[in-house]
Amino acid sequence: MCTSKEGTDYGEQALALEQSLQQYRIEGEVVGIDSGPVITLFEVRLAPGTKVSRLNTISSDLARSLKAHNIRIDAMLDPEPFGESIMSGQVGTVWGQFSLTGRPAHAMEAQKGLNPIEAAMHVWRRLKEVEVRWNPPHASHPLFADHPHPLNFNLGKIHGGEWASSVPTTCRVDYRFGIFPGRDPAEAKREIEAAIRAAVAELPEPPRCDIAFEGFHAPGCVVDLAAEPMQLLSKIHAEVNGAPPLAYAATGTTDVRLFQLGAGIPSTCYGPKAQRIHALDECVEIASMQRVAEVYALYIARWCGLEPV
Repeated sequence: MCTSKEGTDYGEQALALEQSLQQYRIEGEVVGIDSGPVITLFEVRLAPGTKVSRLNTISSDLARSLKAHNIRIDAMLDPEPFGESIMSGQVGTVWGQFSLTGRPAHAMEAQKGLNPIEAAMHVWRRLKEVEVRWNPPHASHPLFADHPHPLNFNLGKIHGGEWASSVPTTCRVDYRFGIFPGRDPAEAKREIEAAIRAAVAELPEPPRCDIAFEGFHAPGCVVDLAAEPMQLLSKIHAEVNGAPPLAYAATGTTDVRLFQLGAGIPSTCYGPKAQRIHALDECVEIASMQRVAEVYALYIARWCGLEPV
């Protein structure tokens, strides 16, 4: 069961969506759910030969089956703390895991064991070589033309071993990698999996290797800064600050992808100045927050209009 903090049962919604499709004799299976703060995307695999246009004619019925509200969203502005700049796009982000199973032994007979933690270190070195190949000067994207290293591979968690005097039994590594906009996360996963298996095969005695990709499966996207909502945001920022905003290409992912790629809604990030994002002492500048709040207030007033009270 997949449940949100508000108690939404996405598993039940997925089942309801599949049953609604069956009522119209459309074979489809929900194969992915990407839940955001406002929009939830259901990835549906249709039977071969099914025309997507058939879904357009029953979209209202499908929305009712999900008990979804029919609302209009002109634009989405995400207050991520990106230094009062307007985000021009973002990389895609994928989470991956690999688990290696070795052969435990007492440390005094370590040669009889097979250490999966040491093997994992070798695998990670090979993945960092992939990171080099995916970045400039070997690969690039116009959005990140001025960035020397936009795609980061991050070893986020490692767990293995029982205690210091034993050759460990297992080792699990959780990591994250970035991809350029336009690249299919599934294709990138296949390349990563192939690199992991090749690295394991290089070892004198390869341990058992299990690979998974649980968590983010987020494609990158490019923001149309010429769109009317972005032009108004830029104009108001200039009025408040006395200069036009800078464009910022993010090397991480945000909820912009859900609105822009999933719903075709013009979206970007605009937020205050920050320091040490994701660190224990992450913070934002109060004066910057006040300026951003003023920009948002003026933006809402001009885009939505005002009524006398």
